[in-house]
Amino acid sequence: MKCHDGDTARTMGSIGSNDGEKLVVSWGAGSEDTLTKADPSELPTGLPELPAP
Repeated sequence: MKCHDGDTARTMGSIGSNDGEKLVVSWGAGSEDTLTKADPSELPTGLPELPAP
């Protein structure tokens, strides 16, 4: 991936684990992100606004 702001902390990653509910992405720079499956009947709250194109 290539970030618009030039950040390179998350440019190359791989799947660390995936159990169908949580996905862990291990990034080349050493950090990990855990993504959790959302309930499809509920929209998440507290998300930031999308930037204008």
